[in-house]
Amino acid sequence: MEHQLDKIHVINDFLVLKTLYSLSDENTELLIRDRLSFREFLGLSFSDVVPDARTI
Repeated sequence: MEHQLDKIHVINDFLVLKTLYSLSDENTELLIRDRLSFREFLGLSFSDVVPDARTI
């Protein structure tokens, strides 16, 4: 159950970043892969999988 909540948290924060910066799903995905600050906001480490644009 906790793993499921983590996924929901990441997806929710993905949408926050997308809305805050007026980004497309694809650009949000690319910036999460590129920016350490975006990864930290999502609570992801470098070994975590970044959700792709189609997942969201």
